[in-house]
Amino acid sequence: MPWLVAWIVVAWLVSTPLPAVAQAITSLASAESDYEAGRFERAAERFRALVQADANNPAAWYGLGKSYEALARKSFSQLQTVAPGSEWEALLVADVWVSAGRFAQALTLYRDVAKLHPGVPGVHASIATLYDLAGHPEWADTERRREPPRPATCAATAADCQFLSGRLLEALAAAGTREDAQALYWRIRALNVLATEAFATLDTLPPSAHVHLVRAAIDRDQGRPVEAVAELKAALVLSPGDRQIEQELAAALYESKNLDEALPLLKRLAGPAATAEAEWAFFYGDALLQGQQVDAALPYLKAAAAARPDATAVRASLGRALLQAGDAAGAIGHLEAAAADEDLDSDGALQYQLAQAYQQLGRPDDAKRALAEYRKRQAAAADVPSGPGQPKPGLTPP
Repeated sequence: MPWLVAWIVVAWLVSTPLPAVAQAITSLASAESDYEAGRFERAAERFRALVQADANNPAAWYGLGKSYEALARKSFSQLQTVAPGSEWEALLVADVWVSAGRFAQALTLYRDVAKLHPGVPGVHASIATLYDLAGHPEWADTERRREPPRPATCAATAADCQFLSGRLLEALAAAGTREDAQALYWRIRALNVLATEAFATLDTLPPSAHVHLVRAAIDRDQGRPVEAVAELKAALVLSPGDRQIEQELAAALYESKNLDEALPLLKRLAGPAATAEAEWAFFYGDALLQGQQVDAALPYLKAAAAARPDATAVRASLGRALLQAGDAAGAIGHLEAAAADEDLDSDGALQYQLAQAYQQLGRPDDAKRALAEYRKRQAAAADVPSGPGQPKPGLTPP
């Protein structure tokens, strides 16, 4: 059981009646074990039973949402295998674009599907939801009227009817374990909504440190470290001095690049470089490096690299620090190792650092190749369509 989830469990158990403690520990541990082993269906069943037994259990709601998310990802991979480029895949991509605020792109996909595959149910309902989110309720009403009426009673195997009627668990049961594209599509849609509802339930639970911790974990999972910081500060108000909450806060502050607050907390958590745990040596060392305190960063980054020589982020940070300290020869091995494991979709910053190191070491051909790769990745990154917070193309009415 990951330590954060384990801590949430312990915190919840503090407020749980003693006769239920042993059963709660066993059930939560079993559910988490199933999740970690990739038995997501079984994990979801266990977590669902836990929330049915105690609707105020934040660890169970969090686990349930994560299990539904994992099942949705698994089903989407199956759909991409059995029906790549299909209308069902296009509709799911459009849903993702709606979530990202890319309304015009999503609308184009929805309309293409509605035109080419007019028999697919729910497309006009999806467009209506898009218009609602974009602030055009009158256009949304027009789209809803275009959606074909549903029967008063759904057949047990009609996953589309069950989903569009709001019966999500019934939609899952109707889709069953079938692996045709249509069944997978409605299964994914139901799982995504169920995950959203599980996470949203956390907002209705009584205030507590462990509820704030779970919300922070969700924020960090979804790339919102600033929001996670606020949740973790609220948790510390309710549980002051708790080291594990402080560790989560330090990591979130680091992720949000809030160095003014992160550095003093990371310094206290890491302690001296010689005795620092690898994780905190890296966080503190890299934060110091970001703050241009290169000499102070080096002992911590060297300690982290000695403990975790296989960690790409650690090697990359140490390589940058050594390069900035004027030790290109010492930096090159770390930068090359990190670049070899780098995501091909990255912005190419490591390639730029490599080009600098090669140049300083008198290797102009290698420097030229690394710089060309850097420019290629920069150009690819600049070509990404607009997302949340960026200008969006205008929508057109129904």
